Amino acid sequence: AERPDPPTPFVVVSDRRRQQMPPESISRLARKTLDRAGLGGISLMDLRHDFIIRHLESHDWPYVARISGIAVPTLYAVFSDYLPEGRQKESRPRQEVDGFLMWKLLQAEGSSPVGLALWMGWKLGMQVREMTALTWDQVDLDRGLVRLPDRDLALGVTLRRLLRAAAG
Repeated sequence: AERPDPPTPFVVVSDRRRQQMPPESISRLARKTLDRAGLGGISLMDLRHDFIIRHLESHDWPYVARISGIAVPTLYAVFSDYLPEGRQKESRPRQEVDGFLMWKLLQAEGSSPVGLALWMGWKLGMQVREMTALTWDQVDLDRGLVRLPDRDLALGVTLRRLLRAAAG
């Protein structure tokens, strides 16, 4: 289905100016929103880490490298301590993301810029710079894909619906 051309080619745009948001702005907005929702110890980077750790718990290193855009040696250096017994050297406690609080927050934020950023960080593992540089040309709502230069990401039903709403 054809969608009308949005006023800007970027997906995550400021509500006020309707233009591309710099990474610092979306990080600050996300921080304030997470704090208000009782998730004060969580940042966009933590959501990305949570995404990577969840996938490392059930998939191999090359698969997670492909979906995250991070090289295997870097993944191993940064994340090996978080893995279950047998795949790590020693365990370090990690900040758990409260899935229920996160879901409530995502529902409340909907297709707002911070809502889209939180969804893309938590469910797709996108980096802040990838989010702010994402254009509608890279989003295939019919196929349910986000096409980044180094990988394709599958959209879930909810994120696809939110992106349709954001596209107008």
